Parts: sequence; C-alpha cells; structure tokens
Amino acid sequence: MADIKRATPELWSVAWRNITRTSRRTWLTACGIAFAILLMTFVRSLQVGAFIGAVDNSARIMLGHIQLQHPDYEDDPTIENSIHGIFNIIADRGMEYFLCECQNDPPDEITSVSEIRPHIIGDKVNGAERGILPEWTERVTMFIDVHDAKLYWTAVAWRQGFIGYIVDYGVDPVHSPIAGSVTAQQKKKQTELAIIDALDVLRKKAQWPMDGTGEIKMPDLGLVDAGYKDVAVYAFIRSVTAGIWRPAKGGAGRTGSYKTPKKSKTVRGIGSGFHHSFIAEKRIWLIIHDSNKWKRRVQDGFVIGDVDAEGSLSLWGDDPVEHRAFAEQIVAEAYDTEKMRYEEVRGYRHNHWLDCMAGCCLAAEILGVRLIVESTPPPAKQDDGQIVHQGKRKMRRNY
Repeated sequence: MADIKRATPELWSVAWRNITRTSRRTWLTACGIAFAILLMTFVRSLQVGAFIGAVDNSARIMLGHIQLQHPDYEDDPTIENSIHGIFNIIADRGMEYFLCECQNDPPDEITSVSEIRPHIIGDKVNGAERGILPEWTERVTMFIDVHDAKLYWTAVAWRQGFIGYIVDYGVDPVHSPIAGSVTAQQKKKQTELAIIDALDVLRKKAQWPMDGTGEIKMPDLGLVDAGYKDVAVYAFIRSVTAGIWRPAKGGAGRTGSYKTPKKSKTVRGIGSGFHHSFIAEKRIWLIIHDSNKWKRRVQDGFVIGDVDAEGSLSLWGDDPVEHRAFAEQIVAEAYDTEKMRYEEVRGYRHNHWLDCMAGCCLAAEILGVRLIVESTPPPAKQDDGQIVHQGKRKMRRNY
C-alpha cells in the first residue's frame, strides 16, 4: 500500500505525458466522447418530448388526465353511466333537471313561478298524439303572434276546471319582401299583404280531428295579436267569419298593471282580466287584456304536477326533449314583484309561445271555461246580452 502511494505522483506524470504526447489522438478521442454524449442527450430528449406530447394529445382529445365515472360504469358501461351521458342530459334537459334528478341536490325554491325552469315545462307531457283532440274536449282556442317574417301560434283543447291540453304549436313563414329590394313604403305595404295571406293560410289549416270519432273541429275562438301589425290584423279579421277570429292586445298602465274600465258605449264585454274596446277609426272591436294575469295562469298551469288537476296545462307526446324550444319560451319572462309586471329573463331570447299560451287562456275564459266550476249553476243574465243557461250557453253578440 505504501509503494502505491509513493508511485501515485509518477503515475499522474506518466498519464499526463501519454495525453500530451499525441495531441491529435487526444482531441479525436475527446471529440468522439463529446459527440456521443451530445447525440445520446438529443435522442433521449426527443423520446421524452414525443412521449409527453402523445400523452397530452391523448388527454385533450380522448379520455383526459382524469376520467370521472359513475360508480356503476365498470359493471354497466352504458351511456347513462358515462360523463358523455351526463353532458347529453344537461344539453337536453338543462342543468336544473340534472341537479334535481341525477344529483339529488336541487337548488332552493325551484318551484316558485318566478324561478320556473324549462325542464318543468317539458316534463308536463301527457302521452297523447300530436294534433288529435282528446275525447273530453269542450272548447278549442288558438292564438297567433304576428311578426314581419313569422307567425307563432298555439292551439289548446279545454274542459271545465281550466284543464288545457296543448294540441299543437308551431311557426309559419310570412313571405315578406327582402330588405333593400323595395322602398320602405313598398316594404310596409307588401309586408302587410304577406301577413294577411299567411294568416289566411294558417286559418284554413287550423282544424284537428277528435280522438275516437275523427270529427274535424276548428277553433271555437281564435285571437290574433294586434299589438304590432294592427293594420294587417284588422284587415284579416274583417275578411273572415265574424266572431270566430278576433283581434287582441295586451293593455297595462304606467304601473304595469291592468285596470278594468267602466262600461260605456265603446267598452263592453268586461270580464276578469279583459274587456272589449271599440276602435272608432278602425271600426272594429278589440279585446284588451291583462297580459300579466294570463302569463301567470300559463306558468301556474305547468307547475301543477297532475295533468288532470284543475288549472293544469300539458303537452302532447311523451318526449320532454321535443318541447325544449317551447319550454324555453314559456320561461323567458318572470314576474317582477317590484315593477308589478313580467320582465325578460336573461339567457332566453324569445317569448312568443308564452304570449300565444296567454292568449289561449284568455280565449278560454271568454268562452266560459272556468277554473272553479259550480255543480248546478243558476241561470244568470250577464252584461252585453249574454244569457247563461244550465248545460247550454247562448250569446247575443252586440260587439
């Protein structure tokens, strides 16, 4: 051991001489080693980078870094037990339905009318076939919401107890001129003519067969919104059978609430939340109504769980998803207790079918459909020449 320690300086000296004696060999060896290390480092980095990129792409495009599954997915790998199934449920029925039915964690106070959600509307399906009037139908009402390019409409079958079954609803086109193709005055005139034609086409197809008998039945009363294109609506009303189709318009004061006027020469047919007003310059009777009341009646009707309960409203079919667009329009407005009127709800674009359903409820009220029905109503003479008899109703129209 002592000899090795004494020889160490000599070994270092010999080794250093061996390196410096042939510099070319030394540099070639050093460069070869350095190149090999550099090449190995580059290849290893390339491999690690490609692996990390593949993992990241797979995570983003396919499963993700973490996969959330239903506890039963491993034993029952169906779409309902996967995360994709949850996304489909949320897209079709809404987050409210998912939280209530799937998570058993409903938000607070979800059943108040001011917070009614689309899935509550869609769930009120009765399993009936679209466009078929049920056997118990006593009255049929229809309302049309008029716009420049479209007509929104709903048709409802009624029976006493204010039980309504939505037979059909839809959107019909109005072939108005294209903007820029004609002058503003020509566009206004041609749009009015197009609306009259579209209303007439819709009137002719507004008939549905009775379940069982197949008897074709038209609306007992059809109302047309005159709040936007009143000239076209009045012209249409004059051209059709008097009494079946009438113009209607929501009326409210500055406070947002409807006030029942006193009877006069130009105000007749006063009822609960509506009256008939004579428009002298148009020479026509216009139904002015409390839109807040009838919108409330619509939303109240869908909140009622039992489709056969008094005041209940239900939709045809058995697929709630099919009525998603309709349901979103029904909840597009909510009652503001401070302003005392219905206001738009953020997140929903249109409320046309809500207006149509409110109009159908109004028409049912005019026809004598009541929420509370007396078992043996006594004969009573009412305003404007209306005479009500047991089991029959006669009306002497003077408006």
